[in-house]
Amino acid sequence: MLTVLLLSFFGSMFFSVPIALAISGSSILAMELFGRVNPYFFANQVFSGLNNFTMIALPFFMMAGALMQYGGVSRRLISFCKALVGWVPGSLGVVTVLACMLFAAISGSGPATVVSIGMIMLPMMAEENYDMGYASSLVAMSGGLGVVIPPSLPMITYATLVEGVSVGAMFMAGIIPGILLGLAEIVFNVILCKKRNMGIIIKERPTLKSLWAAFKDAFLALMMPVIILGGIYGGLFTPTEAACVAVVYGFIVGVFVYKEINFATFKKILVDSSVMAASALFIIAMVDGFNFALTKQKVPIILSGFITSTFGTKYAFVTALAVLLLILGCFMSANAAIIILAPILGPIAAAMGYNLVQLGIVMIICLNIGMVTPPFGVHMFIASNITGVPIEKMFKYIWMLVGVAVIVLLLLIFIPELSLFLPMHMHN
Repeated sequence: MLTVLLLSFFGSMFFSVPIALAISGSSILAMELFGRVNPYFFANQVFSGLNNFTMIALPFFMMAGALMQYGGVSRRLISFCKALVGWVPGSLGVVTVLACMLFAAISGSGPATVVSIGMIMLPMMAEENYDMGYASSLVAMSGGLGVVIPPSLPMITYATLVEGVSVGAMFMAGIIPGILLGLAEIVFNVILCKKRNMGIIIKERPTLKSLWAAFKDAFLALMMPVIILGGIYGGLFTPTEAACVAVVYGFIVGVFVYKEINFATFKKILVDSSVMAASALFIIAMVDGFNFALTKQKVPIILSGFITSTFGTKYAFVTALAVLLLILGCFMSANAAIIILAPILGPIAAAMGYNLVQLGIVMIICLNIGMVTPPFGVHMFIASNITGVPIEKMFKYIWMLVGVAVIVLLLLIFIPELSLFLPMHMHN
């Protein structure tokens, strides 16, 4: 049964069958041929995968991100960042990373961050003598902060699937790693721009008047992450309720304050966010049947025994896991990989004494790096489409930025306090 399950799953993936159909088809085939399981049970497992209050947050955060994307928020965030750091060498690169960090705290989505910031920043970087292979790579990599800095859709998925992990703890754990990744990319950008003489340096430092004007213009945009995260950590509402608050706030700002969302735009927002949410929820529903088939064949027990006997310490385990996830991230989206692996790896990590919140952060960062590496590389393809730069011209810079991200990843693996300090402080 296990052989049929895995062969049919990976065979389907090889022929580009959508992930949800590959998961459900291989599970049903294996159970029908060898499992002697009533098909009704699979349907029941699929339903139970969605019968979870926390899952409501996914479609609402997706819609909130789309509202802020089309409502003029990204443009105002970029103007604020330019006023703040426009005098720094390689300033537009710094602005790109900062804007991605701020937009990440609104959207929760990597691709949405790449599109929203890339559409504005990449033409501006072309005007200032940036190598567009590098500019595209920087936007692709920085856009990945959308799933590391909370609110993050993969964090919600992980917390839903792993027992004993809360969405709030995951959100808190992502703040410091997200800031570290952003700062590392900023430092790399400044060094490279100085060395390659990229970007026009604006000599004038900002005045208090210009900073205040930019801050006032971007104030409502900057308040959104404050309201969402402050409300969650202040105990005013749950992460699921925060997603609904974010939608209402985004709608009011985009329609009545900035007045950049009309009926046609709102219709597009509803359709786009509904399609994205349906796709993610369909995968989550189907994976419960897949995990049942694996459990019936005692795969988690076998895998747990192999890992604990092969890797003597929890750090050896998580380092080996990071290598596996970096490879896997080249072929699968972060959300899909978390849905499949988190229920299996969570109990193994817990048995080895590894913190499950820390495991989630390591998984998300590893898989996020895969979003800019071939052959999957969704962020890389989005940035390439915006600029028209061939993918091969981005490779050199992509691997440099991946190296920077891996250094931060190693720090997070071997200094868990970087991720766990805020969640531990929150619960004390």
